[in-house]
Amino acid sequence: MEIFVKYLLGYLFLRSIIFNLVGILRSFFVFSWVRVPASIMYTNIEASSSVKGSKLYEVEIWYSYSYKNEGFTSKRFAFNYSSSPLSILHKITLRRLNNKKQIFARVNPKDPTQAVLLSGVNLFHIVNLCLPIISGPYQFIEVQAFKTIFKKLGLL
Repeated sequence: MEIFVKYLLGYLFLRSIIFNLVGILRSFFVFSWVRVPASIMYTNIEASSSVKGSKLYEVEIWYSYSYKNEGFTSKRFAFNYSSSPLSILHKITLRRLNNKKQIFARVNPKDPTQAVLLSGVNLFHIVNLCLPIISGPYQFIEVQAFKTIFKKLGLL
């Protein structure tokens, strides 16, 4: 059981890093997409409860843009964005967009329904990439607690 848990944690750790690196690479590939003016229609920071009782925050941004005389709306503002318990991260993202005089979206010329507002590496990419490294020791402690419980129940 102990070896299984170590392999599982290792797998989850590597999966998280690979997922985040792929998102960062996708954020660089959008530099080849067409840059068009965009207008922000709606912004909000949504709070929801997580499984462990803490709050998770997520930015919701709706924007509109035109490409080849056709109008589109989207809520994807970046690749690999995800909710997190760090509300300041989401406030910084909104402030960054609100402080810009002109907003531009990067539009996929092959599929104009795909667009993003933020390209390249952003703060949430770095946080998402670092979370598995930071949470590794916490997960180890959590595994040790589970092992103790399983031993008391006679399952180990």
